[in-house]
Amino acid sequence: KVSPEATIDLGLAWEGQQAANYGSLKVTLQLLDANGLLVSQIDEALPSEIDLPGVSVGQNLQLKAPASAGTYRLIAAVYDASVPGLPRLWTSKTQDFLELGEITVSQ
Repeated sequence: KVSPEATIDLGLAWEGQQAANYGSLKVTLQLLDANGLLVSQIDEALPSEIDLPGVSVGQNLQLKAPASAGTYRLIAAVYDASVPGLPRLWTSKTQDFLELGEITVSQ
């Protein structure tokens, strides 16, 4: 539960895979309203340390809460910023995002 327009501190944990090239990949965190419309978003590069296979790396991000009270879905996606159209990577569940939970905004 957060106040309208408050800063939401979020942490993600990443684990590198077999010498993959993560240099052009970015993560986006998004808050979606009840209709699935985007109300807040932050995009950041993946941590450079993720290039090390088997190494877990933390990443702290800040997202601004919407001005309107309500319950919002928090999702994360990873996309390739070097490719036109910014294609997202697919999850093992054949989705292009992960549902992280809900954020409630109230006075």
